[in-house]
Amino acid sequence: MNSKIIEIKKNKTKILSIMEVICFNGFYLGLQGFIMLSLAMYFHVSIFFISILIVLPTAGQCLQLFTNIVKRVLKTRRKTLLVMGTLSRISIIFLPIAIYFDYRNPYIFIFVVSIYSLFSPFVGSVWMIIMMEIINKEERGSYFGKRNFFSSMSVGLYMLLYGYLLDISNQRQGYFLLTLAMAIFSLFTLVLFFYHYVPEIENENEVKLSFKEVLKDKNFMVYLRYVSIWVFTWEFIKPSFEYYRVKILGANPVFLSQVGAITSVLLMTMYMIYGKASDRYGNRRVLEIGAKLTIIYVLCYIFMTPDNYKPMILTIGIIEGIAFAAINICFFNLLLEVSKKPADVYIALYVIVNGIVALFAGILSGIFATFFSANYIMIFGEKFYLIKIIFIIGLFLRIFSIYQLSKIEVFYKQINYRNVILKSPKYIRDGLGNVIRTRVEKQKNRKE
Repeated sequence: MNSKIIEIKKNKTKILSIMEVICFNGFYLGLQGFIMLSLAMYFHVSIFFISILIVLPTAGQCLQLFTNIVKRVLKTRRKTLLVMGTLSRISIIFLPIAIYFDYRNPYIFIFVVSIYSLFSPFVGSVWMIIMMEIINKEERGSYFGKRNFFSSMSVGLYMLLYGYLLDISNQRQGYFLLTLAMAIFSLFTLVLFFYHYVPEIENENEVKLSFKEVLKDKNFMVYLRYVSIWVFTWEFIKPSFEYYRVKILGANPVFLSQVGAITSVLLMTMYMIYGKASDRYGNRRVLEIGAKLTIIYVLCYIFMTPDNYKPMILTIGIIEGIAFAAINICFFNLLLEVSKKPADVYIALYVIVNGIVALFAGILSGIFATFFSANYIMIFGEKFYLIKIIFIIGLFLRIFSIYQLSKIEVFYKQINYRNVILKSPKYIRDGLGNVIRTRVEKQKNRKE
């Protein structure tokens, strides 16, 4: 195929990938956070299963170990992307159907999340390989910063919309409209996948590294150790965060959605800054900033009470916007940086560790949450909810994971914070300017 045509297809896929993540957020947001917890409780799912379901999409990533087998059966990457994408997305349709007929069996919700988690890892595996081959190493930070900018903008809008739907007085109607929107967006992602450019490699199996060779890569093994601790910590405490603020403290979904919108605005702004900073100072350096800020994030939950939860949740939302922008950009980029080509086996090991650790963390979190639930003890006349023991454990594990991150050997440059702060408006302006210039240039090329 002509190199010019290939380049046009790659550029088209870069745009489609941004559109896809906007639609993806439209349904995946319903499988995360307080929205998922609200849906699960609507279907009468127990706290133990909720803890597992929240981490199941991450835990399911270990199934990417079988991506090569699936690709051999389906022959090409493109077929793998489309077939697995269809199987994972189609399950979402069962949610609005069940609510429409007022069938609130917990196994319906468990089935939908399980089916999605079973097939979506293969979609993610192929997508990561495609992006690694389409996006040049030099532009990854900027591109994913731009992509995450639009992703966060969509999340903010969905948060507001879904929060109001959850708060409709006619609960069944609100939940039906929410899940119907999720189903429609899931189908849109399939349409966008159909138009993606998917580079194929002839005799792909012949250029693979073996697991044994990758396991000898000491730097990658240090990275895996960091990932396992980080993922375990996050998946262990995440279900309890949502349960604590929604079930125990009774936070209003509209308030949570408004905080989520604020977080999204911050994410959009910080993506522009971190996208430039990661290219200049290194992914590990920027990731360290986000990781350290999450310590404050956990501390807010530890000191959150029924009297102060609103300002605490708002503070958490602000920290989340600043911290997770760095984490979202650099966590995946750091994987690509420590991996050698061909990256399939590196990615496979990464997702296997991710999946196994997440599943173990979810089960352990479910056991702890079931035992502690809404139980509390009185300390100096104040209620101390025992679920906070999970938060305290998570705090120490998070600090340890940051230590492990510092041992990964990659490009790393100290940041002059004064310059970064002074140049932040320029980074944001340049990021928005690049988006506008790209669109104008493409319009000119079409006319020519």
